[in-house]
Amino acid sequence: MVASVPWGMLIDRIGPNKVITLSATASGIALLGVLVANNVVQLCAVYLIEGLLAAGLFPSSVKIVSSLNGPMTPYLAVLESAAPVVLLVISTSGLVLSNWREFYVLLTLGLLATAISS
Repeated sequence: MVASVPWGMLIDRIGPNKVITLSATASGIALLGVLVANNVVQLCAVYLIEGLLAAGLFPSSVKIVSSLNGPMTPYLAVLESAAPVVLLVISTSGLVLSNWREFYVLLTLGLLATAISS
């Protein structure tokens, strides 16, 4: 939440598409740290860095959606609810626990694909 403020100022300065590229690239690369963390302290440090870097994605997407013509409520509802619901379904199925390395590699690839497409 705190990191959203500087990201928001950067969004206003350079635009949401550039911030999505920057945030997704940096957080995608940082996320690979999960694969090499040797203890809980290192894992928490990776998650902290990842959270600070990924904090630019959501406000950028809200900025883009808010600039669309027409009703925004359905789009904002999807932005607010999509990722938590997907992660909840995946985590309850046990897929993340049994295939966690692949899960983080897919998240990294998804972030990098987002960066390229933005």
